[in-house]
Amino acid sequence: MVEIGQRLKSLVLGSTGARAKLGPPVLHRWFETRVNHQMVPLSSYVGSFTQPSLITQSWILSHLESWLQEIQPRKVFEFGCGIGNWSLFLLNFANHLDVTESDRNSLTALKQNL
Repeated sequence: MVEIGQRLKSLVLGSTGARAKLGPPVLHRWFETRVNHQMVPLSSYVGSFTQPSLITQSWILSHLESWLQEIQPRKVFEFGCGIGNWSLFLLNFANHLDVTESDRNSLTALKQNL
């Protein structure tokens, strides 16, 4: 499994169907965020980094929501947006959102999640 996670590979059945082999990366719905008070699934590769658990994500979003309602930002800049788990949530509170991300795999997932 380390091989799969580190190389972002997937498992596929071999041509004989008897043995699995490593295949190209595939986006899967592994995570979620909140948009307009509804949970929305997010896709990423098996080796992509995100928050350690859905419980932690929910806790962070609740605290962000309180803070954002208080300061009412017009513009938000997120450095290292990853797959968009906070970016999509931040769109609920700002008229303008700029993001940066240097990881190609995260950008691929972000485009699908948008």
